[in-house]
Amino acid sequence: MTFPLAAGPAPPLRVAVAGMGWSGRRWIKVVDRTPGVRLAAVVSRSANWPSPASPEMAGVRTSMVLKEALSWDDVDCVVVCSPPERQVVEALAVVRAAKAVIVEKPCGLDTAALATLIRETERRGTPAMAGYHLAVNPLLLDLASRTAAGDFGRPEHASFRMYVDRARPHQDWLVDPDRSGGPIVETLVHGFHLSQQVIGTVASVETAVTSGPTARGGFGALVVLRHENGCVTTLETSWQGSAAVRSGFFEMLGSDGGFGLDRGFSDRRQYATRAESRGELTTQSLADDDVGFSSLLIRLRRALHGEPEAIGPVSLPSAMAALELALTARRIARTTSGRGLTRTEHLQEGEHPG
Repeated sequence: MTFPLAAGPAPPLRVAVAGMGWSGRRWIKVVDRTPGVRLAAVVSRSANWPSPASPEMAGVRTSMVLKEALSWDDVDCVVVCSPPERQVVEALAVVRAAKAVIVEKPCGLDTAALATLIRETERRGTPAMAGYHLAVNPLLLDLASRTAAGDFGRPEHASFRMYVDRARPHQDWLVDPDRSGGPIVETLVHGFHLSQQVIGTVASVETAVTSGPTARGGFGALVVLRHENGCVTTLETSWQGSAAVRSGFFEMLGSDGGFGLDRGFSDRRQYATRAESRGELTTQSLADDDVGFSSLLIRLRRALHGEPEAIGPVSLPSAMAALELALTARRIARTTSGRGLTRTEHLQEGEHPG
């Protein structure tokens, strides 16, 4: 499948990446290979940026202070890749410096703070996006369009999985749920966002449970949602992913068909979809795992050059809806007993096997 957005004749988008964890380093590589975009600066509070000898760092300025990078005229936008506890504060600084911004998910841990950021971007007319790369993957956009058109009938059940490879380096903030939000907010927020984008508005969070931590700091979680259209969606994550198990998928069954999007295995990430509509099966594939990230950059470049509608499904208000659901699910997981009824307890409630 070809990439759907042309770079166009506008000047290059000059990008600063703030935060040098796993996400920030990936963004640097994506910026380097995206047409019409170039890396202008890298910000790391610990001076943990890539080696100046790295090809993508040629001519790139570095700073340990975000405020300094925001004063540079050759920076058009900043990708905020800081831990969730700092994301909104830093994004507000970017917007107030008259720069466009992409805020990595989950866009903070506080809906009131995110609401302040949304108001500030709207007041200033500043292009701002959430870093939901799956939402602008062309295969996912096609499935969303077909679902909205009724190709699969009425959505009835959906499943989303995102497993994080246990071999990926885990920084201290990630395994501290008060700093990262834990697995429901930090990771499953992708599923909350996609389920609303594709299936429709979520009416309620039915249940939520977490597992862990393990000795390695890993966590897992499972959440069940009910949509306004009646569809039930399950979301599942684990930070103990293995190369033997698919790293992610999104599947939906409808009254007239269904679809499956498979993200492949962690050591050979690629996308493939199978969709069945009224007995007709179609398949598509996309080998480039960076395509969603590149699409975010190209969409932001278009928004800066007079196409605000290019932001589309990754607006900050869409991130707010996902964050509200994730925080609700986390609260449910924290306030329940952590276990279901045993068989004995079930029988004591008066129900007996037939």
